[in-house]
Amino acid sequence: MTTGDFFTLFEQLPPGAPNPPGIESAGGVGTIAPGSSSAATVDLDAGNYMMLCFIPNAEGIPHVALGMALPLTVTQSTGPAAAEPEATVSMDLLEFGFNLSTPITGGTQVIEATNTGAQDHELAVVRLEQGATLDTIFRRPGRW
Repeated sequence: MTTGDFFTLFEQLPPGAPNPPGIESAGGVGTIAPGSSSAATVDLDAGNYMMLCFIPNAEGIPHVALGMALPLTVTQSTGPAAAEPEATVSMDLLEFGFNLSTPITGGTQVIEATNTGAQDHELAVVRLEQGATLDTIFRRPGRW
């Protein structure tokens, strides 16, 4: 599949539709703020992948539609697999919530996130401003 073929598949989807046939989520990092960094450990089988950014710009156009996509071919490994980092916290992602193995403390954490649900899920960590709550951010009149 070429990058053009990939874009054609997504252009044909209505907003909010699931991935088209032949495409499945493989992992990655969530949103990364300017000047910040993030890391992910992903176990990829040999095959063809695309690295994509679905974050929209100020006009609402996803970055992927502006060219932020990179084809990637993963070849079969010929050496020993790299050791996975030891998780400090385990988290299940499921319909429609998160289950933590232990409270998260300050400092660098290695979070092992496992999708135990039946749908694709993501994990993005955002910091709330002082005094903000989920109710003040998401449950305003006119939102959900």
